[in-house]
Amino acid sequence: MTSRDDAVEAVRSRTDIVALIGRYLKLKKVGSRYVGLCPFHGEKTPSFSVNPQKGFFHCFGCKASGDAFSFVMRMDGKTFPEALESLALTAGVELPDRQRTDPKKREHKQRLLELLEVAAKFYEERLWHPQAGQAARDYLAQRGISSDLARRYRLGLAPPGWQNLCDHLRVQKREEDDSLEVGLAVRGNRGPYDLFRNRLIFSIIALDGKVRGFGGRKLDPEEPGGKYINSSQGPVYDKSEILFGLDQARMEIQQTGRAVLVEGYIDVLSTVGAGLQGVVASSGTALTEGHGKLLRRFTDRVVTLFDGDEAGRKASFRSAELLLSMDISPYTVLLPVGQDPDDFARQHGGQALIELIDGAKSSIEVLGDGLLAQAGDNVEARTRAVHSLLPLLRACHDPIRLSGYVRWCAERFGVDEVALRQGMRAGRAPAPARVETPVKLDRSEARDWTDDELHCVTLLIQFAKLIKQAADSGVVGSFRETGLKSLLEALVQEGAATPSVLVAGWGDGAIKEALSARLVLDADLPAERAADDLEGCIRKIKARRLQERKKGLQDKITQAARTGQDEERRRLAVVKMDVDRELVALGVTVKAQV
Repeated sequence: MTSRDDAVEAVRSRTDIVALIGRYLKLKKVGSRYVGLCPFHGEKTPSFSVNPQKGFFHCFGCKASGDAFSFVMRMDGKTFPEALESLALTAGVELPDRQRTDPKKREHKQRLLELLEVAAKFYEERLWHPQAGQAARDYLAQRGISSDLARRYRLGLAPPGWQNLCDHLRVQKREEDDSLEVGLAVRGNRGPYDLFRNRLIFSIIALDGKVRGFGGRKLDPEEPGGKYINSSQGPVYDKSEILFGLDQARMEIQQTGRAVLVEGYIDVLSTVGAGLQGVVASSGTALTEGHGKLLRRFTDRVVTLFDGDEAGRKASFRSAELLLSMDISPYTVLLPVGQDPDDFARQHGGQALIELIDGAKSSIEVLGDGLLAQAGDNVEARTRAVHSLLPLLRACHDPIRLSGYVRWCAERFGVDEVALRQGMRAGRAPAPARVETPVKLDRSEARDWTDDELHCVTLLIQFAKLIKQAADSGVVGSFRETGLKSLLEALVQEGAATPSVLVAGWGDGAIKEALSARLVLDADLPAERAADDLEGCIRKIKARRLQERKKGLQDKITQAARTGQDEERRRLAVVKMDVDRELVALGVTVKAQV
């Protein structure tokens, strides 16, 4: 059986990093590299570079860097095992863990996902049918949702009638039991019939780009049934762990540093159509811990944009409490009563909506001020208002953030901080395990390395045949920066190493970023020049260390002369002469000391 390490390396070697990244952003070939606008921060001039030979990317703006696994982890918010599995499927590599799972279960899941894709395409075709989809397209136009936006989010139409989709799936030779299992059909006395009928369809798509379920909005208000119906829970769809629109918004969320959470499908589309970025919604359920974990992969700041009525206020409160418990900063915007985001954008313009989100205040301020306005000057009402805020304070486990919240509440409501903290402690639940972001780049300051040290290590990573030359030169002992020195020692000890394997696995984030940048910059270095470049680096590194030693010796000689230690001065002078001879051997001109 293939080992996991072998499988990882097989996936790495079979993954075309240019093709992978090219699915997310437009890349332009420049020499042997590819450049484009960085997906991880906003920029107008391309600073994102991909080295296909070495399998690395690096952004010279935000310093994001890494290999194919790093990119998928950061771009899709995946853990390493998730990124590995995703890339392995594309590369056609069988992972050891997957070899132990039941092939029938994997095949069954794949069959259900293919079925949902067939259904999504059926609904899309109906929406864009010249006659059959006209009413649904008119509705979208009334809500300000353009055709381009509808196509981008894969909207569709479930036509009237009881068995349109079921008949289509039967022609496609799809199993009826599968349709029932994923909630596309309902079992009736005369056989299965369509769940979604005469409804606008919203495809619910996971981060892997696969359709997992659907939401349907009633087009005829006179028809029986709820305004919205959604796919039921099933083997490939868990509504508590998927957010509508996140597959489209994840890049914008990373670039803006925030996610905007609204209440429904139309809210997402209308706000995105108005120019707002990074908008998502839960699929017919309140915000859950699973949603929080999903958001935490991409950001630690979420703005809730709900109606300003009592229901919207309660939803904001629940969401803020959950987000705080997961170490996410919650911000709240409450729209005027009776208005949804689409109404607001139509009345005030998309720019006003964007400015509203940009100026969002923390949830505890917005909700606290709302409670205070309701309480007025009534002491008992204010007391009840403070008690209403205690769940939010208890949910916060960041001591610095909590300190600010407590101080604000105490000042705003005129209560004692000590009493407020005592009230918090009453009934406080144990702190949950902290949710870590899988892809958090180390932003350590660059240490005391020289460009020659960095270039030397990069050359050895790219040209393994030069490692013996470096080892024989003794340059390891002349390295100043301990992290790079350790990496050089590892290279000398382990011999040849694939750049992506070695650098991606190196624990020091600052070194990883610097090496990634150098690997991208040195992509065009011809192999015949590498040995000469390395020899030049070795001379400069050793010369610099000798000059530092020489300066230290001269300081000691001067001190010995001042204190009358003639014998020590003469001994140090002999050592200094030896250093001068070594410098001359390296081609450094040594000035005679007077």
